[in-house]
This record gives sequence, structure tokens and C-alpha cells, in this order.
Amino acid sequence: MMQKKILVVDDNEDLLELLENYLMGSGWQVALARSNRECWEQLTRIRPDVILLDILLLEGSGLEIVRFLKRERSYRHIPILAMTGLYARHEVNKCLQAGCRDVLLKPFNLVVLDQTLTSLRIERLNSNS
Repeated sequence: MMQKKILVVDDNEDLLELLENYLMGSGWQVALARSNRECWEQLTRIRPDVILLDILLLEGSGLEIVRFLKRERSYRHIPILAMTGLYARHEVNKCLQAGCRDVLLKPFNLVVLDQTLTSLRIERLNSNS
């Protein structure tokens, strides 16, 4: 079975390290990006199955990345999970309207992340059958 690939985009080093260790331990091939520029580099390098994306980046907006990816034929199929500390309902709705599959509110529990990723895998398996 091929290892699933995930791209994690966040400018918080501690969170990146935590997510990398957790996801690798869960069987994912993990690529990390700390900025919009690194995100684009990683996208072309690994072609991820899922993107875990911080919405508030020091260098640019995660929503800009989502909107671009959803317009591009070669990327629009990739599920994007937004991560944000913006709890206001209208902020969460912005993420969903931009094309994110789901929104994880920081700080989130790793069990919730795992359940969300498992749900995505099941959805993709069902859509391929």
C-alpha cells in the first residue's frame, strides 16, 4: 500500500514539529512549509493527498492559497483542512466558502485531527468505488 502524503503549512515551528512527529507516527509521509513560497515548492515536489493549512501566516494568507488551489485543475481535488485560532463563525465560514473541507480550531486535539483525516480517507475510498 502506498503511503499517503500530507503537506502541513504553518509558521509556528513548535506546531510543525508536533504535527510532523504525530503524522509520521500515524503512517503519513509529511512535507512541511513555513510560508506561502515554501507551500508552492512543496506542492510541486510531493503532490500531497491532503493539505493541513494555517489560515494566518506571517507571509501571506492561507485563504489565498486555498482559493488558488481550488481554481487550478491539477490541485482542486486535494482536500484542505484549515487550521485557525479565529473562532468567530464568519471566519470559519470564510474557510469553508474558500474551499476548505473542514476547519480545525486551534488548539485542537490530535485525536480530532486523526478522526478528520480518517474521515477524508473513507470519503475518498467511497468516491473511488
